[in-house]
Amino acid sequence: MKKTATLLAGLLLVTGTVFATEWNVTGANIGGTVNVLDTVNGMNIEGGDLNFTLSTSKTGDFGDLSFDISVGDDNNLSASYSKTEGDFEIGFGATLISAGSEFDLDTDKDSGAYIKWAVMGSEMTSFTLYPWEVDGMDWDNDTFASDSNISAPGFKLAVKLDDASSVAAKLAVMDNTNTKNKYQVKGEFNTTVAGVTLGTAVSYTTGTKAMYTGATASMNLTDAVSVNGEFFMEKDNKNADAQTGVFAKGSYSLEEINGYASTAYASVKLLNKEVNTTNGATTELETGVGMSKGHFTITPKLIITSSENKVYAKEDSTDMSKTKTVAGVEFTYGL
Repeated sequence: MKKTATLLAGLLLVTGTVFATEWNVTGANIGGTVNVLDTVNGMNIEGGDLNFTLSTSKTGDFGDLSFDISVGDDNNLSASYSKTEGDFEIGFGATLISAGSEFDLDTDKDSGAYIKWAVMGSEMTSFTLYPWEVDGMDWDNDTFASDSNISAPGFKLAVKLDDASSVAAKLAVMDNTNTKNKYQVKGEFNTTVAGVTLGTAVSYTTGTKAMYTGATASMNLTDAVSVNGEFFMEKDNKNADAQTGVFAKGSYSLEEINGYASTAYASVKLLNKEVNTTNGATTELETGVGMSKGHFTITPKLIITSSENKVYAKEDSTDMSKTKTVAGVEFTYGL
C-alpha cells in the first residue's frame, strides 16, 4: 500500500504538465481473414487483431513521463516514467484504469519497475535490479512462445561485447516461506555475423526443473530474397521427452503490382508429438503473397496442416482426411 501511494503521488505531481501537450496516435492495427475455402469448417471469416493506442509524453528535468490509452487486447489507461542521472536510470509503469474494473494502480505485475546502473560509468556493462518482476524471462518469439516466467524479482547483468554482439544473464527469485525458494536463470546471446542475425537463449527453473532453449536466425540472401527461422526445445519433470519445434520461412520481393509493394513467401512449421500428444507430430505449410499500399496490406494465402494422429472431418460430409486445407485472404491495417 505504501509503494502504491508513493507512486501515485509522483504521477499526480507531473500530470498537469503532461496534459497540456499534444496527443498523437502512436499505434493502431485492425485485421481479419476471409477463408474462401476451409475443408473442415467451410467458408468463414476470422477476426484478427484490433488494437488502438493513443499516447502522450513529456520530457523535462523531472524525467520522461507518458500516458497511454489502449483499446483491443488490453483496454486500459497506463502510465510509465523513467529518469536518468549520471550512471543510473530508474523506471516504472502502472495500469491506472482497466476495462470492467475500478481504479487500479497495479505496480506489482508487469510494472516494468527497474533500477539500472552503468557499472562504474561503463558503456559496455550494466546491472539492472527489478524489485518486483524481472523483464523478459518468458519467451514470445514470432512463432513459438512459452509461459515459463515465474514473475518474481531479480536482476540482469548485460555486457555489450562489440557493436554487433551482446550477452546477458538474468536471475529471478521467488521467495517461499514454506519450502525452498524457487529460482529461474536465463542466459541470452545476440550477434550479427556475415549478415546473419542470430539470437539464442537458455533458461532453467528449479522445482519444476523446466529447461527452455530457443534460437532465431535471419538474413538477406540478396536484395530481394530473405530467410528466417526459429527453434525451441522445452522439457520439465512432468514429461519424459522434450517438446521441440522448428520454423523456417523464405520471402521474395516482387515487382510492384498496380502500385502495391508485393512480397511472396513460403513457410514450414514442424512440431513433435510431445507438443500435443493427442494430435501427434504436426506439419504446417503456408504460402502467400502480401500486397501493401500505405498502411493497408492484403495477403492471399494457402495453409495446409497435417497431424500424425488426427483426422479431419470434411465439411458436410462423412469423409475424413489426414490434412486440413485453408485458402483465404487476410486484410490488415497497421500504424
